Amino acid sequence: MSPFLVFLLLLNAYLLLVFLLVKTGWMRRLNMALFGPALMIKTQRGRGLLDWLAKARRTFDWSAGFGLYMTGTIMFLMSVLLVLQLWVLFQLPVEATPSPRLILGIPGINPIIPVGFGIVALIFAVAVHELSHGVLARVHDLKVKTMGILVFIVPIGAFVEPDEEELRATTRRKRLKVFAAGPTSNLFFAVLFGVLFSGVLMSQAEAIPGVAVQGIELDGPADVAGLEPGDLITGVNGVPVSRRDDFSFELNKTRPGENVAITIHPDRQFQVRTDSCSNLYGRENCTRAASEGGFGIPDPDNRSFIGIRVILPEPPQAVAWLSDPFGTLRGTLYYVGLPFEALGGNFPLVGPYNEYIVAPFHAPTFWFLANLVYWLFWINLMLGITNALPIVPLDGGHMFKDFVGGLLERRNPTQSRERRDAVVRRTSLVVTLTLLVAIVLQFFAPRIARLFA
Repeated sequence: MSPFLVFLLLLNAYLLLVFLLVKTGWMRRLNMALFGPALMIKTQRGRGLLDWLAKARRTFDWSAGFGLYMTGTIMFLMSVLLVLQLWVLFQLPVEATPSPRLILGIPGINPIIPVGFGIVALIFAVAVHELSHGVLARVHDLKVKTMGILVFIVPIGAFVEPDEEELRATTRRKRLKVFAAGPTSNLFFAVLFGVLFSGVLMSQAEAIPGVAVQGIELDGPADVAGLEPGDLITGVNGVPVSRRDDFSFELNKTRPGENVAITIHPDRQFQVRTDSCSNLYGRENCTRAASEGGFGIPDPDNRSFIGIRVILPEPPQAVAWLSDPFGTLRGTLYYVGLPFEALGGNFPLVGPYNEYIVAPFHAPTFWFLANLVYWLFWINLMLGITNALPIVPLDGGHMFKDFVGGLLERRNPTQSRERRDAVVRRTSLVVTLTLLVAIVLQFFAPRIARLFA
């Protein structure tokens, strides 16, 4: 049974359960409520935990103060980035348009988030996020009415419900700290899990030198010889190769039609009869300029090919970036965008890719921990950044409204509160709609551009 069919069956069962709870009146009796499609199970238990954590007032208050400036900075940078990227989006080819499912951070629906690790990481991230709001509310002696669990088919997190009247009546700075507490906590845990993933786990792993085969051209020389996707090429004609450049250099010593001995890890050898780029891919493709996206092969008839596609980045480079992601900008982008590698089958924390990487201890345990810690890092990072956006009803949206309200109050202290609130609402609405349009256009801009081409 396909995962999508399982999801549809579970979704229908969940919707039926919600319908029965509403129809029979048990939702009200059990102190439940709907939050969009999700089910909120409310309780007044657990508030003692918030009071106990809030005893460390100075620590949490200082952290929230720092997080206030950090969240504000992220809010500004991400907003500018979303708007500036629109020019690039309209230049993309239609086939490069990402799937709309990528906008939903729900494991199993979003194709880059695994169900198991994704659910665990999402529950943790949402619970930490909401708990932080509650703790900061209690640090500033604001009442918390209820706590609870948020369920959409499976538990997807927790929530804390501060007293809205007290929150509105408190000072602007205290209110901003309460809003900033959620994104700040997620970003703190993202850093923590990032350090554990890179400094403790991946820094001990070691890649096997070689060229990893991602795909094989049907009926090409490698296919005829018996090579398969997932093979790791470690030698050409008896010469060890550890990178794609080494492989190409050795292969270029031959001419199309000659045999080459290809060594596959751990100790297999194949005789492969090479072919030319023109025969395999067509002369036009091989001679097309690299600037146009072609192969850029200057001599397509006399350049030897065996018809394989290699995994990039190569395993040694991937391990280097994952253990030290901030050495280069490219490494940082790879580290943060790692889940998108799964779309091309190159996610290095699962097979077959991780078969090229030697685990420092019991392999199943190591890869389980590596996946768990990475997804805890990534989900916390994404949740923290997303909630910093100035979009209502996200935390950043509430913070933005307070920022604008404070700015107007300083510039025109005599302006009536009603007039000021009206300006804040209009400004917030414009910013929210602008950013939502920018987000949605990521999935439709190339198609819109084609209509006017």
